[in-house]
Amino acid sequence: NNFLSQSKLAVRKLPAFPRQIAGHAGALRSDGSERLWKLSTAKELAFYTHVAEKRSPLLAHMPRLFESHVEDGELWLCLEDLTHSCGAPAIADFKMGTREHGEDAPPEKIAKQEAKCAATTSASLGVRCLGMRLPGPDGVELRDKHYGRALTAATFPTCLQDFFRSSKGQVCVNRITQAIAALTAITTAVKNEPGLRLYSSSLLFCYDALAACHCHSPNHAASDGIWAKCAMEEERGVLSDCCGLLTVRLIDFGQTTLPPSASDNHDPLLSGPDEGYLFGLSSLISLLQSMRAV
Repeated sequence: NNFLSQSKLAVRKLPAFPRQIAGHAGALRSDGSERLWKLSTAKELAFYTHVAEKRSPLLAHMPRLFESHVEDGELWLCLEDLTHSCGAPAIADFKMGTREHGEDAPPEKIAKQEAKCAATTSASLGVRCLGMRLPGPDGVELRDKHYGRALTAATFPTCLQDFFRSSKGQVCVNRITQAIAALTAITTAVKNEPGLRLYSSSLLFCYDALAACHCHSPNHAASDGIWAKCAMEEERGVLSDCCGLLTVRLIDFGQTTLPPSASDNHDPLLSGPDEGYLFGLSSLISLLQSMRAV
């Protein structure tokens, strides 16, 4: 494929990526540049190849893939580091959809992952928190997958509030507005991908916590002006950077199912878009809209 590298780089000798918040330890490596290396699978590389060849709208919402590299039987993908430009990145990893297991999962794994989804917000909301990195005046707070599994539909909004809370202690309206716009665009892209299943993939949210939030200025008139500016730009489809830019990207495609070809005798349930993923997107948009309205 076009992404295969012929380099002799020893990825395993690179240091672990210090901003990893979820997944297997050591699965991300970094040389300190704007790129990172991810331990991957042929299925994930096939997904990147598929969307690139199709020129899918999903490409605009994914980290850029620069190359792939095979080393000692392991496949590594060289990806864009979404946190590189952030001095103090606030990061959240949300597993999307109501199903985790791929089409080729063994029965015992299917049972385990179905039970996990049923017992968490994956079933009730179509989204589950896998991890968060929250910089603050007292240091960086890390929350892991166990925190996310303990959340319920009733307590999940507090997770979003904590992530979007600025250094002033109030949620950043502009970053929420940016998130809603990004999620709306991703929804449109997913709806235009019939047969594609994004099982066990995530959405990564990231912004620089060092960027000052101006949504709650002591000058009420100035605050109203920024709010009006945010609303106008959202209507025009433009993302304001008055509080720094928020990044939202789809990540982790190791369990995806590609659309069947026209000649395949495929399951009719795979003919439409990924409804479980769309359910999660709808839940996030609704919760964020409610936060912004307060």
